[in-house]
Amino acid sequence: MTVSKHEDQESLEELGQRYELLNRLREEPWGEVWLAADRLLRTEIALKILPRTDPDWDTGRKILAREAVLSLTLRHPLILGVFFLGEAEDGLYLVEEPFPGESLMTRLSRKQRFSAPEALSLLERVAQALAFAHQRGVAHQTVTPLHILLKDDELRVANFASPALNDEQALHLELKAYAPPELLRGEEASPAGNVFSLGVLGYRLLAGSLPYPLTFDEPFPYRLESMPVDLDEIPLPLQNLLLQCLAPEPEDRFADAGVFLTQLRELRDLPSKGSREPWFLGEQEESGTAWGKMGAGAAGILEKVWSRGKSWGEKAYSALGSLRTSRIPLSRRLGLGLGLAGMLLVLIFLGWQVTRQPAFPPEPRPAAEVAPAPVASAVPPMQETAESPVQPEAAPAVRPGPSAALTPAVPQPEPALKKERYLVIAGAFTQLDQARALAQRLKGKKYQAQVTKTTIKGKTTYLVRLGPFTEKKKAQEAAARLKAKEQLNPRIAQLKPAPPQTNASRRGSSR
Repeated sequence: MTVSKHEDQESLEELGQRYELLNRLREEPWGEVWLAADRLLRTEIALKILPRTDPDWDTGRKILAREAVLSLTLRHPLILGVFFLGEAEDGLYLVEEPFPGESLMTRLSRKQRFSAPEALSLLERVAQALAFAHQRGVAHQTVTPLHILLKDDELRVANFASPALNDEQALHLELKAYAPPELLRGEEASPAGNVFSLGVLGYRLLAGSLPYPLTFDEPFPYRLESMPVDLDEIPLPLQNLLLQCLAPEPEDRFADAGVFLTQLRELRDLPSKGSREPWFLGEQEESGTAWGKMGAGAAGILEKVWSRGKSWGEKAYSALGSLRTSRIPLSRRLGLGLGLAGMLLVLIFLGWQVTRQPAFPPEPRPAAEVAPAPVASAVPPMQETAESPVQPEAAPAVRPGPSAALTPAVPQPEPALKKERYLVIAGAFTQLDQARALAQRLKGKKYQAQVTKTTIKGKTTYLVRLGPFTEKKKAQEAAARLKAKEQLNPRIAQLKPAPPQTNASRRGSSR
């Protein structure tokens, strides 16, 4: 695969005397790349030359021909341009864009780790090139640093048709880590496989190491069973992104580089046209449906319980609110308002009288004016807190003792139920270990994070959540804190409380 300028230049000059070799730019799989002068066009070009003496001539010839065919489709500023395939008596050559850069593999040998802005810039541009190819049905055969060319701030992705070679992996052992599991099993390259390679590349640039240690005496060069090493070196939101890229199964990764690029830009606060919903929950309607299943079949009952469980003061307040929005004449609205105000004064006076009664009155005083609400003193009201489970269990009813019969229960309004509850979703994963890793990190920073198993789009999903919260404002504050301090993109999900037990069910449970 190596061309010697001194030994073969005479034969290479048989290329119609059109090209003059100037200097070697780099060595690539399936040929060396030379900077050359095109005497006919009077411009500089690059020549990738594969001599016939190469032991893999037949395979190399097919690969270079495939590169030439793909070049008709892959015209993009971030993809190395290929213009022409030619064959001479002593070799095959590709006329390419004269890009003088070195490979990212060479750059990594001098620079172990990149800063976050520099790493994200490189990763985004590689993803742009791959997304363009994926849109046209082309997947790169081996996305590795060897096929990413750099020159100052410029970048090119090259060699879309070049498969991995054993000798190049022997020279650079870490290249094995970029191959997705299905490619190692003999399957064809795919956009999802390129996404896996993007995940390894992002990990290598940000953490300065590979996500999984290499193995040398096993069929697979790495193990995916454990969590990646040096995960702490990567910012938290990017951890979630890269972990999804590194999913063992292709269907659990991003579908292609375009989807990956969208999520990467959202994390970098670089929204693009047609931006998507947060990647960890999918579409809003589907997420709401998934959470709505927790209260399925109880929506109508909850509305009735809410209405019946209101105190007189709450009902009066609701009535006043309806007056403000109805089209009743002003004089009638004033009359109704005064009447309701008078009713409130009467209720306040009666309540004051009740509080002044002695602890043991001779007889319970009947309340003729107002029908008392069901007695709820035997069952404590259901309290919703941020630490309560998603579906709290009803407290068991307490049977009053003999002494309780001496004291008549004072009529008290049944406590109003909270109509809504809220969860803050910090992330969603297809792997339980990944969800636990995020939850553990949040707990270490004093967040009360939990992992919940659910189903989204027919797939088992593990959600990392905070809550439930009984007030939307508290949920919004928690979400804002996650976004500002942890650089996450959280989401608030609304829940409905489970219906309370009736008096009959309470008596039945006490037996």
